[in-house]
Amino acid sequence: MRALVISGGGSKGAFGGGVAQYLLEEKMYKYDILIGSSTGSLLIPHLALGKVQKIYDAYTNVNSHKIFNITPFVVKRNGDLDIVIKLFHMIKPHIAFFGQKDLQQVAVIKRLVKDLSFDIQLETVLTRRETDGLAMSSRNMRLNNEERQKALLLFTSLIKAKNQLMEGRPWLSIKSEIEKEFDQVELARLEYFELIHPDTFEIKNDFDPNQKSSICVAAYIGEVRLIDNLPIIP
Repeated sequence: MRALVISGGGSKGAFGGGVAQYLLEEKMYKYDILIGSSTGSLLIPHLALGKVQKIYDAYTNVNSHKIFNITPFVVKRNGDLDIVIKLFHMIKPHIAFFGQKDLQQVAVIKRLVKDLSFDIQLETVLTRRETDGLAMSSRNMRLNNEERQKALLLFTSLIKAKNQLMEGRPWLSIKSEIEKEFDQVELARLEYFELIHPDTFEIKNDFDPNQKSSICVAAYIGEVRLIDNLPIIP
């Protein structure tokens, strides 16, 4: 029995689609099982039906000007979302699952489904973690042993910040302390550490225990960019 698995979204999903096209059309491989996660799960039905060209058209009608954005906290509806819209139209899924780790992706797609009146039930899947708490990611494989240990700083910082928020400490004081801790860790470079509303991605300067919030972090460990977040539900 032979299986074809496509994992990951965005550029990884596009790369996976290209590899699948090569294996199916050039190598003429036959597969008994087709499995996909994230954007890969949207590709699988068309691969199973042999409609590789429709997938190719969806991905190649996007350019870099559509997807580039200087800030990670702006909800936009273009570029990579063009691909999701096209795939939703082609596949017409009843339920779509997206991982919580990429919280911005979840927020954007929720807005998209609502604004465009897609009859789709969106489910957010909890972040899968290693036994020590590090969020699972294909990027973790690019970390050496030292970087792998330093990468735990993302998760421990989220836990620390959440606990201190619940104890009543002001957010900006917590944020400042976390930023200093990252500055003191060799190989770590903090990109952002923010308290946001998970639906609008509005950045908060104060914590309201009666409202939904999420703490989001992005950092480079060596040359590898990692992201993570921790929800705070009242």
